[in-house]
Amino acid sequence: MKSSLQNSRNTYNKSHRNYSIRPTSSLAEENQVRNFRMFSQTQGCSITTNQPQRIELPCFFNTPARFKNMNKNKIQLSEKQNDPKSLQTPELSIYLQSQRRLKDYEMLAFACKRAGKIKDEGRAYYSMGVLLDNMGKWSQAIQQYERFLKICIKIDDLHGCGLAYNCIGVDYQFMAETNPKFIEKAIEFHKKHEEVSDSNGKFLASINLGLCYDANSQLSMFYFQQALKHAINMSNKLGQTIAIANIGRIGQKGLYDNAEKMKLFIEKFLQLANEMKDTESIIKGHMKLGAVSAQMGSYNEGKNSFLKALEMVENDRYLYQEAKCGFAISNAEMNMDQYLKEQAQLLKQ
Repeated sequence: MKSSLQNSRNTYNKSHRNYSIRPTSSLAEENQVRNFRMFSQTQGCSITTNQPQRIELPCFFNTPARFKNMNKNKIQLSEKQNDPKSLQTPELSIYLQSQRRLKDYEMLAFACKRAGKIKDEGRAYYSMGVLLDNMGKWSQAIQQYERFLKICIKIDDLHGCGLAYNCIGVDYQFMAETNPKFIEKAIEFHKKHEEVSDSNGKFLASINLGLCYDANSQLSMFYFQQALKHAINMSNKLGQTIAIANIGRIGQKGLYDNAEKMKLFIEKFLQLANEMKDTESIIKGHMKLGAVSAQMGSYNEGKNSFLKALEMVENDRYLYQEAKCGFAISNAEMNMDQYLKEQAQLLKQ
């Protein structure tokens, strides 16, 4: 009886063993799947194409949430944090909440280190990095991610290494906005991320490298094209949209050189944006298509593209004025072209 009871307990333990900390796919893939689901469930949101792409841990890792717009307010927050009148602002609430939780994770990291729980210690360092990111303290966040990276290297966790490289690279990108010398460090860590990752991670790294090389259109285009290849191989529509949008943005600098190829990219972007039901991206796609068509001398086609954008714009005054201006210019150019043709015919007579 005892042996059968012991056997049943062993069977139960084996079947209910906790594998929750082991992702069945790469962290980068979890990030893309989660973003796609979140995007498809949210009406009226727009794809962020020209910002660094971060890996987000799945919910079951139980790490702090990341707030993406804190960097715009970090200086004001540091000045206002002791002003009770400002406590109602959402940004300040996030800042203060992150500040309080940071102390908890500092104690947790210390306790895990003493107890020899190396994985939990690493997770605490990563969590501290996220909280410092939420506070806009990029350099301090990097220090925590470097501690996390050392542990990942020690336990031979390639997924963790990729996550750390991504976090450090993105933070250096943000620091480079005020001090361009940090862009080289961002490139260094994104290349390391690319080296240790599968197709999903390589996609994210390629997008980030393309953004880092923004001043060098050839290198930037190379990495965005690499990102597009990875997204196509994964059948990832959101990834394809991000890559094509960036190819279009970079390609506009050499519009006269290869306008036909540029037009194909924009048409593909429009197709994907329609499938994603992203209204703002569809409007911007029509406007880019209108600009390219006008540059190619297809003024009627350009006018029609700007007209489609005008019909879809509702509350964004800037987009409305831009589309209206594009429509007016294309229409004027078309009329002028027709007038010149008529005058040329008269001269021949």
